[in-house]
Amino acid sequence: MKKQIVYFNILLLILMQLNVKAQNNKLIDNSALKRYKNDLFTNIDSLIDIPYGEAINLKGENEKLLLNLFMPPAVDTVTNRPLVIFIHGGGFRNNNKSSSISNKLGIRLGKKGFVVASIDYRLGIATTNTNKDYHEAMYRAQQDARAAIRFFRKNASKYGIDENQIFLSGSSAGAMTALSVAYMDQDEIPSDIDQTRWGNLDGNGGSEGYSSKVQGVFNLWRSMIDYKWIKKGDAPLYNAAGLADLTVPYDSSYDYHSFKYGSSILYQHCLRLGIPTAWRPFYNAGHTLNNIPGQGTSADSKLRQDTLLLSMEHWLFTQLKINAVNNNITMNGPWKYDVDIEQFCNSQSNFFTVRLQDHFLGNDGITGKNLYEYDKLHYNEQEYKERELPSKIN
Repeated sequence: MKKQIVYFNILLLILMQLNVKAQNNKLIDNSALKRYKNDLFTNIDSLIDIPYGEAINLKGENEKLLLNLFMPPAVDTVTNRPLVIFIHGGGFRNNNKSSSISNKLGIRLGKKGFVVASIDYRLGIATTNTNKDYHEAMYRAQQDARAAIRFFRKNASKYGIDENQIFLSGSSAGAMTALSVAYMDQDEIPSDIDQTRWGNLDGNGGSEGYSSKVQGVFNLWRSMIDYKWIKKGDAPLYNAAGLADLTVPYDSSYDYHSFKYGSSILYQHCLRLGIPTAWRPFYNAGHTLNNIPGQGTSADSKLRQDTLLLSMEHWLFTQLKINAVNNNITMNGPWKYDVDIEQFCNSQSNFFTVRLQDHFLGNDGITGKNLYEYDKLHYNEQEYKERELPSKIN
């Protein structure tokens, strides 16, 4: 009888251990499903004023480059975590790495399992205030951002970062910087930039020998000198801007010190190239999503910013390696909601979906000329304006 009790207890212990293991595996599985999409942690850890490099500034002084870091708490056991590097705005003249939006982004993404860095960079515009001066300010900033990217690749294991998932985010001047890091090549540097003084594209800010390539970019209310810097196969691009922005164009209706091509233009260009992209316009919003003078309250501005951060989080999740994003136009262009609609309809008893191919668009994403030659109904639409209309159309 005693032996039977002993055997029973041993069997019970084994079953209990198996049950605990199964529960742990279930927790791990559930955690993996939620990670990067939902909050996993109630708090984050942060490190302030980490030196990542140094470079000569506009005054001819050797400037130390610092960053702040936001990450999940020490209990997090995952080591290969995506990194988002944020670059603050301020017209290349002011502001710093402790801006409001960078702190909000760091806290929100840190709770989801990301690592977020917010960097300082060399500020300053020459007193002549020419386009050349703004070009060189952007150039110095992008050299510093590249040094920060290299720093994290060099120290990936120290900070638990997946060096193959590094994303750039910038607001205003910081977005100009992020765009140039991701898309401007050495042979595309504006001719008025003095490379004999400032060096090549990568600069010498530190961590030389490591790549400064990024896997995605967030462009918040800024524009580019030349949209053709973006070429097929380049990094995915998320864009957001206020449609009442009087500082920087969301389209190409004016320019900011020769930075002419804004969010909607970059979005359309990415669509044509098949680059995963997004465009989040904000109506009745100015630069930095602030209110139009005389309209709105502080609550309106806060709501826009919260909406923006949520939109950024959703898009970032779609670009992670775990989702195996296919770099083609149908996954990230105007048709990106097709799958969601189809899944919803399949879950309902009275809904059905039928997919129809769009016969009016060519492989380049633009309406085919041979299809609209005699079309008198739609020829004033924007896509038609981009082609020379036949004289037969009245």
